[in-house]
Amino acid sequence: MPFEGFLTKAMEEFGTFGLISTALVLVLLLMTVGIMRFFNLSLIGDRAKVVDPDRLDKVFGSIETMSEKLEERFKNLERRVADVESGLSDRPSRAEMHKIQLDFSDLKGRLGVMESVGQQTNAAVQRIEGYMFEYGVNAGRHAGRKGD
Repeated sequence: MPFEGFLTKAMEEFGTFGLISTALVLVLLLMTVGIMRFFNLSLIGDRAKVVDPDRLDKVFGSIETMSEKLEERFKNLERRVADVESGLSDRPSRAEMHKIQLDFSDLKGRLGVMESVGQQTNAAVQRIEGYMFEYGVNAGRHAGRKGD
């Protein structure tokens, strides 16, 4: 019998470990076949015996529905990312912001100088107005005395 020859050859080549390994593989193979027959399963043959076609159609239908929902969510996500990207492209870069900050600092300095010059000009104008007012009052007094 070929099976006995196989076991003998396994024993000669691999020793006790080979015999035990071979026996274990055969037992697992027989158990697998027995379990498949007990639950009426087959790996080859009619698909209807393995899975109920109605359940399979429901599963495929729910997969299609989920696929459509995911596709819609993905489109919404792409649109939102495009909106964010366009919003970011309109904003100044880091270098541009730095240049704007430097320009504002320069303008603040110039405004400070202009304020100082304006205050000095205002003080000078007030002195001149005071002098002219004083000169005008005194001139009016002197003009009145000549005509006396």
